[in-house]
Amino acid sequence: MLAGSALAAEPFALSGTRTVHERLTYRDLDLSTRQGALILVERVAAAAQNLCAESGPRLYAGPTGEELRCRQEATGRAIAQLGSPLVSAAYAMQAERSQSLEATEVMAKTP
Repeated sequence: MLAGSALAAEPFALSGTRTVHERLTYRDLDLSTRQGALILVERVAAAAQNLCAESGPRLYAGPTGEELRCRQEATGRAIAQLGSPLVSAAYAMQAERSQSLEATEVMAKTP
């Protein structure tokens, strides 16, 4: 069983104003299983989403392009830091699925 105590998620500074860190615990996960790998990817992505969220007034409710880039970079760096082929594969699968969903949404909005 591969297990660890913490993983740092470190997104780049949004608009050059700040850099933030968060430690994720994954001692409870078995990273040698697909389920454990998928759960860790979800935790890392959720942490990146929270860390990369911009505060302040917005024109619309969705994330900005900068926030999306921040999430992708932070999640990718954290996953690479693990050095686990199974977690990396789970992340690649999730990223591919997300891109496919985004493309479908864009096509649905196009007249």
